[in-house]
This record gives sequence, structure tokens and C-alpha cells, in this order.
Amino acid sequence: MRQNEIAVRWALEYARGNFQRGIVTGQQRLSLSDLKGNAKLYSGKYARSRDSILALIRTDRRLDVSENTGKHGLRVLVIGLSRVGVIEAVKARLLTPEQEVA
Repeated sequence: MRQNEIAVRWALEYARGNFQRGIVTGQQRLSLSDLKGNAKLYSGKYARSRDSILALIRTDRRLDVSENTGKHGLRVLVIGLSRVGVIEAVKARLLTPEQEVA
């Protein structure tokens, strides 16, 4: 398993519902610009849900979480393993010592 797959898997442990899973996996836009129909009426609740999942995964010492600006100003969530996360992944045998440096 690759480091980014492990990081997303660990971040998904905090997700409650499809919307938050979509935020973690990149299927939902951070800006919420992809909300359609009645979902737009509840954009405030979706924003709180997005902020909640981001706050939760940022508190996990195993994960490095940042936000980059992509093409055309698209906000991109970047989730990776911190040094602590790499050590825990090796201990859990999710990574081999050779993959540790990748």
C-alpha cells in the first residue's frame, strides 16, 4: 500500500457520511461550488460539515494536511503521512522500510 493510500484511509476514519468522504477523497469540491439543486439551500450546513472533517483530520498527528490552489483557483486538499504516520504505518506493516523513504 502506498503512503497516500494509507493517509486517505486513516483520514476516512473520521468521515461521517458521503459528503465528508467526498471531501477526503476529492470527489467534493472544498469550495462547495459543485452543490446542486436543494443541496445549495443547505450550503451553510455543508460548509460546517466540511470544516468539521478538516478540523478532525488536522488533529491527527499521523497526517499532514494542507490546501493548495490548483488550476483556475481550484482548492485542492492534500493529505499525506507525517513522520509519525510513516513510523506507525511501518509498525503496522502497512509500509515496508523500503517504502518509508518514498
